[in-house]
Amino acid sequence: AYRSLLDALPARRVVLMNMASASGEFIKPLAAKGRVIVTATRSGDERNATRFAEHFIAALQNPEADADQNKRISVLEAFQYGAKLTAEAYKSAGRLATEHALLEDNGDGVGHPNTETGGDGALARVTYFDSPLITPRVNGVETAKLITERTRLEEEVEQLKNRKAGMQADEYDAELEKILIDLAKLSRVIRGAAKPASN
Repeated sequence: AYRSLLDALPARRVVLMNMASASGEFIKPLAAKGRVIVTATRSGDERNATRFAEHFIAALQNPEADADQNKRISVLEAFQYGAKLTAEAYKSAGRLATEHALLEDNGDGVGHPNTETGGDGALARVTYFDSPLITPRVNGVETAKLITERTRLEEEVEQLKNRKAGMQADEYDAELEKILIDLAKLSRVIRGAAKPASN
């Protein structure tokens, strides 16, 4: 039932968060391309009350969660920060952790706690909780187009990183340099557009 509801959504990208106990079981049946899934547990066997949600939500208001210092919190950053604080809470209480959060965003139906080694995280890294269409609200439609293009370039960087293992080093470096230069130029234009006009 949930799968058909999600499939019917017109959005190109969907973020689904299940912070309940035993929520890890939801990943496999709901995973798909363009979908980011975050669960508080790694399986249906972790049935105790979870604490991950409170730490995940706290990340949205905490600058410490902004790992790349771009003034925005991505789903990946909130996930990593929330998982870290959850583990620390159990440790400081002297208790064995009864929940292990997972993230899945490559559509294979297998979530991972560590996105550095698990193959997940590329989409979550460039999916943010704020709307690029209203941040910043300067020069209206033109700025919105620039920000949309910046998001596309950020996604290209992550996709390129995922292909790195199958590329020659020179080829990878050249492609990455080109995208990063375009990204830097675009970011400069956006920052300029965001500055208030001087009187």
